[in-house]
Amino acid sequence: MLGGDGYLVMAKIETLRSKDLRRYSIMPVTAVQDPAINRTAALAVLAVICSYTDDLGRTFVSQARIAKDLGISRQAVNRQVKRLLDLGYLVYAKKQYKGQTTNTVKVVYDKGVKTEAAARSNLTSKQQIELAEREAELAAQPVDNSTRVQHQKLQGGATSSVAGGATSEVAYNETLTSKNNEYKEMARKFCVMFLRAADAYGTPRQYQEKDELMVLDWIKDGLTLQAWSRILQDHFKYCREQSRDAARALGYFQRPVQRAIERKGRRW
Repeated sequence: MLGGDGYLVMAKIETLRSKDLRRYSIMPVTAVQDPAINRTAALAVLAVICSYTDDLGRTFVSQARIAKDLGISRQAVNRQVKRLLDLGYLVYAKKQYKGQTTNTVKVVYDKGVKTEAAARSNLTSKQQIELAEREAELAAQPVDNSTRVQHQKLQGGATSSVAGGATSEVAYNETLTSKNNEYKEMARKFCVMFLRAADAYGTPRQYQEKDELMVLDWIKDGLTLQAWSRILQDHFKYCREQSRDAARALGYFQRPVQRAIERKGRRW
């Protein structure tokens, strides 16, 4: 833009990549009370790690990112991470997205809840579905170099002020050659949501190419992400309350999907 003297002035535009949206960090009380690490660099490193975690206590934040946040060397961070692993405050977890170059670690808030499955089972049905949505969206995105943006995408409302539906510079940033390509990506995302929810319920499932094509038709007919999320949430809540097995295949959802599409049509 032009300054008052007519010269060109470069305006600094604040973007999601340059703005830190974290507001707090939730830490294990046992770590704060542990004389082996309280008042040490290990506790500071744990505090930063906790500020990046999702609902399950997982994070794939890089040691370089932690070092920058604390103003220390990466080598120093590495030493403290090893210490936290040895003391049992951190455990390694599965990688969160294709092409991930950093390790995923899980913060252990309760010594009896060390696995992802155990932590997931402690969430409510609504929390499990919302987390599955974020995981599916993250898995569907191309590799991005911004660890902070990736973490905000996974965290949702956990320890960040970024809303689950917030628009970021990496959200749906693929160059799509046709609308059908976008539908296919959405279909895959919807299928992954079902797998995540089923896994959280303790009944792992799989899907085949024909299932993805069926979901693709649902999306073309008008099924939205919000409606699909509600269908899954209602289903697993019912199964839990009635002590029933979860649906074995996506075909089970034909009727509730059609009802959701019809309701949307009537609103229009």
